[in-house]
Amino acid sequence: MTAPLARTSPSAPTAPTAPTAPTAPTAPTAPTAPTAPTAPTAPTAPTAPTAPTAPTAPTAPTAPTAPTAPTAPTAPTAPTAPTAPTAPTAPNAPNL
Repeated sequence: MTAPLARTSPSAPTAPTAPTAPTAPTAPTAPTAPTAPTAPTAPTAPTAPTAPTAPTAPTAPTAPTAPTAPTAPTAPTAPTAPTAPTAPTAPNAPNL
């Protein structure tokens, strides 16, 4: 068998909440420091002089022209064919 539960004593009354302390005033913002002046721009360095142009190489000499090949000999002329014999003259037609 289980023993009977002990009686819980009543809770003590809750103490009243203390009043909230007033918020402290915000400190004023410090003034912004003035911006430092911009340093002057350094002068641009002078442009280096352009290097001189190299001289042009001399033109190579022209190769000599090859000699002309000799002309081939002309082929001999073929012999002329014999002339065909002349056909006999036809007899004259009679006069009417």
